[in-house]
Amino acid sequence: VDALRAVAVEQATDDRLRCVLLRARAASCEEREHGGPAPHAMAKLARLRMALSETLICLASKASGVSAEPAVNEVGVLREALDVSRGAAGTFEVLFGHLHPEFCEATAAVDRIS
Repeated sequence: VDALRAVAVEQATDDRLRCVLLRARAASCEEREHGGPAPHAMAKLARLRMALSETLICLASKASGVSAEPAVNEVGVLREALDVSRGAAGTFEVLFGHLHPEFCEATAAVDRIS
């Protein structure tokens, strides 16, 4: 199922749909009912969170402009982007250290949103 969602994310042109699919991928990777993600899935989860954060930032930036689409709660979207970026940054730091490019990218996203 995750592979199908991954393909759907790549082919989706609507940021809202991409967010829904990325949230679903992250939720299945988190494995909450089993006590959290498996050790081998932690980096994947962090990368999914970064992809979700980037999509949320894009959605919020489109919402701040004039659009014919239904209104998006820009503050709520940015708050979610900040939360998932912080989660990704923390995971990357634990896994790879504070000098790793993915950690630096995640902390830059946090700074950009804050």
